[in-house]
Amino acid sequence: MDKSFKNEKKLPDSILTDGDSGKLTAKQMRFCHEYLKDFNGKKAAIRTGFSEKTAKVIASKLLAKVNIQQEIQRLSDDFLRRCDVTTEKLISEYAKIAFFNLHEILDSKGRLPTSPEDMNNIAACVIKRIKVSTDKNKHNVVDIEFWDKQKAQDKLGEYKNMFVQQHKVEQAGEWKITINKTYDPNDYIKKHNNNNGSNNSNA
Repeated sequence: MDKSFKNEKKLPDSILTDGDSGKLTAKQMRFCHEYLKDFNGKKAAIRTGFSEKTAKVIASKLLAKVNIQQEIQRLSDDFLRRCDVTTEKLISEYAKIAFFNLHEILDSKGRLPTSPEDMNNIAACVIKRIKVSTDKNKHNVVDIEFWDKQKAQDKLGEYKNMFVQQHKVEQAGEWKITINKTYDPNDYIKKHNNNNGSNNSNA
């Protein structure tokens, strides 16, 4: 364990107190980075140097601090930028799955693609799995599994609702701080927009 975390009795006060000019201390920064590994406050506090007995309480207090929330938000946003994840890309991929027509992925002879080299761009997006097996008569059997169209349509419906909420919040000029609970891009955008909408309605 890091030497700076040996005296656990002094840690709660030091880690909850901001540094100069309200900046995060080294311990607070460490907690933020540890939190982003699995978005588990208790585990993040333990990795920061606290015992299991105090970790849950300390994590709760830290996550309630606005500057901690802002730093976690900043780190999350930076991660998505570096991964080049945008709302437009996510919606585009969901739209391909939600609205594809079977005829769009058939070849010139009306057959479904059975290998990656036979797929067009739409087929490559909407096909989840291709399994080739042999039946008792030694005939090849191709099993093609597609991504769930209904689920993709439901996700797009959620996005539409979120954009309306986001627009209302922008018009009201009441953006709120949110904490992202996962690095999954879709869940990030979903929670970010939904939390902003709910916070506005409860203000």
